[in-house]
Amino acid sequence: MKLKGEGYFSQKRSTADIVARLAEKAQNHTSSQVSAAVGPLVKRGDLQRIKEGQSWLYYWDRD
Repeated sequence: MKLKGEGYFSQKRSTADIVARLAEKAQNHTSSQVSAAVGPLVKRGDLQRIKEGQSWLYYWDRD
């Protein structure tokens, strides 16, 4: 996952944050598409997530 390799997930990121970052890279995706993509990454252990308030935040602190 390219964003993870760039260190993007060293801070907790919401789905909206991820959508915005991808848009900056001319990769336009909806929030639903991003949510569907990160789910398997969490299950495989490639990303971590935590619920804060009503939102899930995605991060990686194991490197």
